Amino acid sequence: MREGLLRIQKETDESALLRGAALGCLHGPRANELSRSGYFSNQMPRTFASKPDYSMKYWREKSLKAPKLSVIDLLKRKLESIPGLDTPSVGDIRRVRCADARKSDSYQNISGRLVVVTSPPYYRMRTYIQDQWLRNWFLGGPAEVDYQADTQVRHSSHEDFVHDLTRAWNHLKKRADGVDLYVRLGTIPLGEE
Repeated sequence: MREGLLRIQKETDESALLRGAALGCLHGPRANELSRSGYFSNQMPRTFASKPDYSMKYWREKSLKAPKLSVIDLLKRKLESIPGLDTPSVGDIRRVRCADARKSDSYQNISGRLVVVTSPPYYRMRTYIQDQWLRNWFLGGPAEVDYQADTQVRHSSHEDFVHDLTRAWNHLKKRADGVDLYVRLGTIPLGEE
């Protein structure tokens, strides 16, 4: 499925929806009944992909095997749970961009009203890219985990974190033709600071 989606020359609503549904099904906890499974993976958190060496060691120690299930059936269940899929799209999938909102050139050559959907890494989550390595691989990235973090949002202090997010929002406010911004912020438990 990954290879087929990567070969697509002209994105469609259907291919984007299939890719998004598959990304949501890549990894997560195993269901007690395989017929109710929502994930392709062996036991793994749904919020981040544990690293390959750790995962293999854990699965061996617990004698866990990857489930044998129908990818098509799982995706059908996933898609059937999403309301409104039979409603015509209001946008053009070819206008969707995956970019770094902190950089002004991310908005270059985009005309009209802008809709931005983002979920910045949670404060002190310094391994965001590494923790999403499996989803990144599915989208065409490397199969190996890159442990460099120099291009990520800074977490050295609250001020640095806010500064990097402010850079992203400032680029958006310069848009004269309007912006709708949807942000999902969250936290991770840190103990005392």
